[in-house]
Parts: sequence; C-alpha cells; structure tokens
Amino acid sequence: MKGTLPRLSVSSIKQSTSVSNIPSLHLNEPLKVNLQKTIKMASFKHFAQAQSKFEIPPLSGGNTFIGDIHSTPEGAEKPLAMGLFRVNKGEPLTYTYKYDECKIILEGNFVIEDSTGQKVEAKAGDVFYIPNGATLTFSSPDTGLAFYTGARKMGDL
Repeated sequence: MKGTLPRLSVSSIKQSTSVSNIPSLHLNEPLKVNLQKTIKMASFKHFAQAQSKFEIPPLSGGNTFIGDIHSTPEGAEKPLAMGLFRVNKGEPLTYTYKYDECKIILEGNFVIEDSTGQKVEAKAGDVFYIPNGATLTFSSPDTGLAFYTGARKMGDL
C-alpha cells in the first residue's frame, strides 16, 4: 500500500546499522529499557561548611591565602581543581595564570586589575573568567574571599 511505512520490530532495529535506514519507528513490541543498568549514577563529594571551616594556607606576604579543597583524580585527561582564595588588606598579589580559571566572590571586596589596566572593584556575587596567560593583581581594602575552579592539577599553582 502506498504511503504506508514498514512495521519494525526491536530485532530488526538491532540489525540496522544506521538510524537513517529507518524511515519511521513503529514497534511491534514495547521497547524495554533498564535505566539502572543504562545510566550510571555519578557520585559526588560534599565539603560541609567549607567556606567557613576550611583553613586556607598562606601564599605570600602573610595577607594572601589560597587552598585547593579538591580536584579531579591524578592523571585526569582534563584536570580541574577547586578551592578558596582570600586576600586581606596589605601587599597586592600579582599572578600570571598558566590555566583557565573561574572565580566567584563570596564575601568582602577585591580590587582586581589586569596587565592592560582594566580594574574592577569586585564584591560578593561577582563572577570572573580568567583566561590562561592573564596577569592579574589582587588586593583588598579590607578582606575578600572567593571560590575558584581552575583547569589544573591540585596544588599546581
């Protein structure tokens, strides 16, 4: 009959090598999928109250602190580290990034300036993307705390 598509069974679909070979999908039998076997649930790690409880190690000058909380497993093809960064009033920190990073300001204030002279007075809620190769200077009129994720191995600053 013209205009009628062939009825397909699950077994005939399995034999097909390309979805483009199937003009339309009509099943003679219900398609059964066991989602527990098909979808592997990802686990996650929880770091309770990390913003207030994690002790951030000092970086330089006594007023700048950075500490990785967690990262992808050693040997990951695309490493990713996350942690907290604090700057207190005092000596500014100038840093050249060897990786891409995102920061979100959690509390306080930062003054962030790049090598082109772009300057931002950042406050809680501000989000930054920092590309590989950027040179930034961080300071604070009082104190600032940020969360970051960087495309690097844990501790590879």
